[in-house]
Amino acid sequence: MIVFATCTGGWLGPVLGGILSLFDFTAPYMLRRNLTFGKQWGHVFKLQGWFGFAVFGGIITLIPLVNILMLPVMVAGGTIMCHRNAVAGRLRI
Repeated sequence: MIVFATCTGGWLGPVLGGILSLFDFTAPYMLRRNLTFGKQWGHVFKLQGWFGFAVFGGIITLIPLVNILMLPVMVAGGTIMCHRNAVAGRLRI
C-alpha cells in the first residue's frame, strides 16, 4: 500500500491509499458475512464514518514505519466501524 501511495505522488497517492485502506480494513468483517470485493462496493460507502476512516488511512500510508505498526489497529477500527453500523441498522447484510 505504501509503495502504491508513494509511486503515484502528489495528492493522488493519499486519496487512492485511503480508498484502498477503506476496502482492505473493512474486508474481514465483510468477508465473514459473505460479501466479497464486488459486493463490498455497495456497502462500504453507506457506512457512517467511512470518509474519516479513508482520510486517516490515506495519511497513515504516507508514514512508512507507522503504516506497518498501525495495520492491526486499522483492521480493528474497520471491524468496529462495520459492526456499529450493522447494530444501528445502516448496514444490512
